[in-house]
Amino acid sequence: MMEHSGYTTYPAELEKRTKRITRAGATLTCKHLAELGILQIKKRRSRTKSESSSHYHLREDRESFIMLTKNYFLTLAKSNPYSWQSYARCFMNSRYARNQINSTLVRDILSSKKVEMPMLVKVRNGIENQNARSENFQDSIPLSFPVMPSGATIKEMSSRVTIHDDKMTDDQKEIIPKIIEIHYQDIEEKILILPILALLQISPSALEYFLSDWKSYVRDENCMSFSSASQGFDMIEHVLFRLVWNTINDISLTRSIPEMGDVRAAYISGGNYNAGNPSPLLLLRCKDQLSIEYAAGFDSIHDYYGDGSNIVEIETNPENCSVKINCRKEIPPNVLVKVDSEHFI
Repeated sequence: MMEHSGYTTYPAELEKRTKRITRAGATLTCKHLAELGILQIKKRRSRTKSESSSHYHLREDRESFIMLTKNYFLTLAKSNPYSWQSYARCFMNSRYARNQINSTLVRDILSSKKVEMPMLVKVRNGIENQNARSENFQDSIPLSFPVMPSGATIKEMSSRVTIHDDKMTDDQKEIIPKIIEIHYQDIEEKILILPILALLQISPSALEYFLSDWKSYVRDENCMSFSSASQGFDMIEHVLFRLVWNTINDISLTRSIPEMGDVRAAYISGGNYNAGNPSPLLLLRCKDQLSIEYAAGFDSIHDYYGDGSNIVEIETNPENCSVKINCRKEIPPNVLVKVDSEHFI
């Protein structure tokens, strides 16, 4: 039932095609999935009958997709607790899943959880540079960009951006609209959306986690800090950490990725890919010569502050972890061009 968008079938046809499922069993299962809101029922005539009967097809709204994914993966895990990811390959390769696992899904879930990207934007002589790495905060503007949901416009998002500076110069105030425009036209998609999407397309565990009830990390207003080295992951660094490690775990079990997605190959700590430099923890080679490198680390050190009975652990994020992502275009070996040195976006 996941062959293509709008694919519709009926119990007798399922019996013929699978030769393992009876029409009675298929009827019970389809009715149950319809009650859950995963399948939709249509009355129509089959090729062999003159009277109409119940035909079923998958709903294609986001809520139905999430419900189906959770239920299906849970069923697989109960039957194959140590290798269910291998059995999830059929689902991940289906047209239905590929149509659903897209940037719209990523955007809408991040937006629904009120995720924002706090970033320190370097401004010099009235020109903004969100890739700058200077610690001279006098020429920088601290901003928090809410993730733009699908269907929203840059104009709508402009009023939602928070400016954490009440002492801006007139030149800085003038450049703010351009900063917002560039962020939502290019920066957000490249830094946040595409790296998450690539993980979800190849890892059922990452997909399951992203669709779960995780919560974004919100610091107290008085504790917010901005660094020019930040990629804006402060609210979801712990989520990215889990997505990366879940993906690595899945690939270590299956040693494969879905064939028809945007990701062409995956390398764990180098693998057979000779990078020349220290290898990233995870490297994904995607279509259009896009390369995404993930560094996700942690340690066993626990820092505390306070005295007596009021001792509190210092928390950088819920898992005290760090994540860095480098998303760049690969240069074909037969193309000679001058490029800047690589840097984290």
